[in-house]
Amino acid sequence: MEPTSFIPPNLPPQLDLSSILKLVADTRDALARYDESIKRLPNPMLIRRSFETKEAVLSSRIEGTQASLREVFEYDARAMQDRTTEKRKDYEEIYNYRQAMNEERRLLAESNISIDMICELHAVLLNSVRGKDKQPGNFRQNQVYIGYPGATIEEAVYIPPPHTEVNRLMENLIYYLQTNYRECDKLI
Repeated sequence: MEPTSFIPPNLPPQLDLSSILKLVADTRDALARYDESIKRLPNPMLIRRSFETKEAVLSSRIEGTQASLREVFEYDARAMQDRTTEKRKDYEEIYNYRQAMNEERRLLAESNISIDMICELHAVLLNSVRGKDKQPGNFRQNQVYIGYPGATIEEAVYIPPPHTEVNRLMENLIYYLQTNYRECDKLI
């Protein structure tokens, strides 16, 4: 039996959001209160940096990194000392995630999201780490899958869309983000 990859439908999705609108509004209110609280702190970047680091740790795990949030903070605290630990590669990947978030903020302040922007951020993610030889800044050119070490594609936990579909799906996502994201604000 041929393994099947997941190909998402085109955006926008056909969803009835009426059942979650109150939750979305409550969440938006909570975020506004959080934002106001953060503005009163002497150094609000510490909080944002902590959340970004946690996001980077969690996001990089899909690539196999093994560093915990605590280990990353300890690694950061050592500044440039003792950067020869076994987990140095994990830390570098997490660092790249944080750099990509910073770059994304800078780029979005200048222009709308685009394919070029996504490719530029991808290059930041893969700068000098595992995958640096996998065409950083370009969409993949072969089929990939996620599975346990040594698993075949037939044993994969997840098979993303074929590489032949990636550009079309990304263009659909960019179009959706550029044209429909304001519609969500109108619903609340």
